[in-house]
Amino acid sequence: MASLYPDHLTPQINNEGVVLARMYHFAAGMEAVAEHSMMEGHVSHLLARLLGTNQGPSLTIFEGLSGAQAQARALKRVAQDVLDVDDQALLKRVMACCKLASDARDLICHRLWLMDHQLPDAVILCEPSAMWRLSLRADALNETNQVTVANVMDVQDRIRKAAQVWYLSDFDFAKRQAGGACVALAAFYEATALGKTPEGMEKRRQIDDLLLRDFKKEALQGATNT
Repeated sequence: MASLYPDHLTPQINNEGVVLARMYHFAAGMEAVAEHSMMEGHVSHLLARLLGTNQGPSLTIFEGLSGAQAQARALKRVAQDVLDVDDQALLKRVMACCKLASDARDLICHRLWLMDHQLPDAVILCEPSAMWRLSLRADALNETNQVTVANVMDVQDRIRKAAQVWYLSDFDFAKRQAGGACVALAAFYEATALGKTPEGMEKRRQIDDLLLRDFKKEALQGATNT
């Protein structure tokens, strides 16, 4: 997944013509976002399953919630009422994978897309608020004639901290995260339909194997604890 700005480079970022210059990166980013949208559809599908035949207005309210995190919280609340403890724990692990995919999607959608000619095979995704603060600080230093080596290095260091370097492989990883979450959600749906039959229990075991294969254990534990 995305890397930090290299320490040995002096950031020279800009957004002039970034769409055309990094067209393949934009396409890869949109593929990852599209896969995440598919994941959200699986979340809605699973909720419909857990609500059963008497969904009433519940599903309508759920679909009106803004944001994947709000929908995930709603799904967990429903699960507490209809699933046993073991299935709740398994669903929690599945939703942790969904959160990892959502985090990557948010970075792609909500950060500034920039580039640095020193990194021709990458795009630079920066936190917008941090970049605006840095722009104001640079203007203030120029206006007050305080452009010293120390101040310039401080601004460059802050840029490095606010920026992430994304290569095509990073976008592919984000797409695969969302795809893995889709598979896990669909498999969990099937497991609940099968119940506690031997087939259903085997399906549950396969889900755990999938999560450990496609998601780093440490990252999964971190997402579960949030």
